[in-house]
Amino acid sequence: LAIINSKLYLLDEAIDYMQKSLLLAKELVDHKSIALRYNNLAGLYKRNGEYQKAFDNYQEALKRLIEIEDTDGQALVYINLGALYMLLGKNEKAKEQ
Repeated sequence: LAIINSKLYLLDEAIDYMQKSLLLAKELVDHKSIALRYNNLAGLYKRNGEYQKAFDNYQEALKRLIEIEDTDGQALVYINLGALYMLLGKNEKAKEQ
């Protein structure tokens, strides 16, 4: 439902469903799914113009992916952080990602 609402630009609803999905992943103690939900939430916040929330969720995703040594996931989050920095006109920060 989060993905469908996102594609329909119903971002508040998409965020709500993604947060529910995050809670379920936490209940299941599925570390990779938790990290990916944070990454997905960050993307939704970015699309909704809530850039600080996007940044915070990307950082949380990255922290968790480092803990489980998921380098592919880390790469994805670094790309997303770089894109966020570029969107905000912070090109030097984007290059660091």
